[in-house]
Amino acid sequence: MWIVSFFADSGEPTLGLSPTINIRDISDGSLVVSSGTMIEKGDGFYSHDFVGYDSTKDYAVRADSVTLSGTDRYSYASTGEYNNMLNEIKSTVDNIDLRTLLIRKIQTNKLELADGDIGNWVLYDDPPNEDVPLLTFNVTDKNGDLIIQSANVPSKRSKGY
Repeated sequence: MWIVSFFADSGEPTLGLSPTINIRDISDGSLVVSSGTMIEKGDGFYSHDFVGYDSTKDYAVRADSVTLSGTDRYSYASTGEYNNMLNEIKSTVDNIDLRTLLIRKIQTNKLELADGDIGNWVLYDDPPNEDVPLLTFNVTDKNGDLIIQSANVPSKRSKGY
């Protein structure tokens, strides 16, 4: 049975990794594959041929990119009844991590109210991309009318990092 995992670094498919894979038999928790090798297939996909696969058993799989960090480092999967539960847990964790990261960026990164009337409230990304807009907003008053910044007089919050 082929097991395929996808790895990305900040959403970009990652090439040139040497991921390892652990596979556990759910019935007794035994490790049936320990630090198995994965082969790069392209576009961020890596595979492992699980030759000991038994279709009557359920397995939990953890692929480790080794060199990526945070939520990008691991890829998870499972078979049988545990598959949906594991996917729901991973999805929840990914959403929490993403939202926490965005909150931190909103609170700490460079923010400017620039010239113009559309998309003129600009939040910038983390270093080394601190000059790349991450999000833009239209700024409005309590009546919903656009607030237009005076030309050549940007309001700024400096970097908080």
